[in-house]
Amino acid sequence: MSIKLVRYTKLKMKIRSYKKVVAFATGVTLLTAPISSFAEKKEDNTNQPVHVQGQSNAEKLSVTDKQALKSIEESFKNVDGRGISSEDVTDKIDSATDNSKSSSKSFRSSSTINGVKYTKWIIPKGNSNIRPGYSMKPKYITIHETDNTNVGAGARNHAQYLYNQAVGNTDRAASWHYTVDDKEIYQHLPIDENGWHAGDGNGDGNRKSIAIEIAVNKDSDYNKSVENAQKLVAYLMNQTGISSSNVVKHQKWSGKNCPAIMISRGQWSSFIERANVFAKGNKPAELKKTIQINGIGVNVRSGAGTNHSVVRKAYKGEKLDVYEEKNGWLRVSEKEWVFYNASYIKYL
Repeated sequence: MSIKLVRYTKLKMKIRSYKKVVAFATGVTLLTAPISSFAEKKEDNTNQPVHVQGQSNAEKLSVTDKQALKSIEESFKNVDGRGISSEDVTDKIDSATDNSKSSSKSFRSSSTINGVKYTKWIIPKGNSNIRPGYSMKPKYITIHETDNTNVGAGARNHAQYLYNQAVGNTDRAASWHYTVDDKEIYQHLPIDENGWHAGDGNGDGNRKSIAIEIAVNKDSDYNKSVENAQKLVAYLMNQTGISSSNVVKHQKWSGKNCPAIMISRGQWSSFIERANVFAKGNKPAELKKTIQINGIGVNVRSGAGTNHSVVRKAYKGEKLDVYEEKNGWLRVSEKEWVFYNASYIKYL
């Protein structure tokens, strides 16, 4: 065999070997790539909202929204915002707000309130359990919390819920003027009409107060929702002349533990204080820092020291604003303190 033939044979063998390697590598790619892409696509699809057909509104509800609406419906299942039977309501409905004819017409407009996105979506007349239509000159602003931590149970879906109730045949009396979350404000009722929210019948809670619901869904920032509510309260105080002394908890009217989170954290006084600052056109002092609780069962005390009583346990993952530091203790609300330890508290 000549030298040229040997070289040619070796080169041919190398080419064949290279082709096999390429073919094998290509085969592996073809086998693995679709599996990987499918997994990624499948994972992506679980996070993408699947739209529900047949919705009359331009905004079609996603499955996530549909689930959130179900949770909102469930949370209001046994709620009676009126607090008395309909026979006890004797006042006449003003002709300007006569609800005798049902209508599904509802218009939206958008702007901002103290820098917060605001949507005015007044629910239609027709169902007096949802839009009673009694004229009102408000003297109070009542603060509620939705008490619904389900994902998606924010301001927009509460607005959708009230709309659905208003155009439906529900005999459950529950309605309010505004819902606020960490991103936006929705208005549902005119502030010169009452809502059924306080549970005190024809008392001042139902008949003379503007109701604000603060959303507490777990996919939102509760502290930011509270701040947005403070900005709304400030706006309403300036618009109506209602003083901060007449900004009250739902608890005032019916004894219900609401707004529950704010009450449990002792944050009511600071809520009013910061609303007053916003009302004066000022910006409240910046918070020092924010911490995250990474431990389990961390004691939250009523003062800066172990001699103070434990008011609650902070939960793992809870984020708290720090208002003051004192001898290693951090004040996280008006009357709540935690002791800083890097093993279970992290500054963000």
